[in-house]
Amino acid sequence: MLKNLTEIVRSINLCLDNKYFLSALKLIYAGIDNMAYLGADTPQTSGLDFQKWADVYLLPKSDLDCTSAELWLARCGLLHQNTAGNRKLPLGTRYIFYSWGTSEPRKGPQHIDASKRDECTFVGIESLRDMLYGGMISFVGEISKEPSSRERLLLRSQKYFARQSKRETQLIEVVGLTCLHQ
Repeated sequence: MLKNLTEIVRSINLCLDNKYFLSALKLIYAGIDNMAYLGADTPQTSGLDFQKWADVYLLPKSDLDCTSAELWLARCGLLHQNTAGNRKLPLGTRYIFYSWGTSEPRKGPQHIDASKRDECTFVGIESLRDMLYGGMISFVGEISKEPSSRERLLLRSQKYFARQSKRETQLIEVVGLTCLHQ
């Protein structure tokens, strides 16, 4: 499991270092999805699990000007349609737009119509990434202290996509093991 989380972190950084901002954002949202799955009380997760995880581990220590509901809308729009949002805004929510590098996220682009600016919030991609990293660390630290949560985490991590070399696969086949090493 930790190998997979580390790969997500490294992949986000590679994307940002190479200015693949859209891909970095998609990986950030996939990372939040992944953490919500690991923390959910039920085997099937939903947008409510995503929002709960964000409310507990992502947003409390952040300076992000958004809510978990706005993150969920942004995630759905970005992953499914490459847009800021794929639905009509529920009352009290805003579309998330992004900045990166040294640009100031709170100001937002000047080309947005002033009458629509109250429907928008602006988030720095690096800040969102940093909040995900911090949330991952807090989550893993907390969950490792609770036996029932730790057991659920271990069960779910056994279903994780595992990557191994051909040599590792051959060794598993020779020994006769039916499970994957993580």
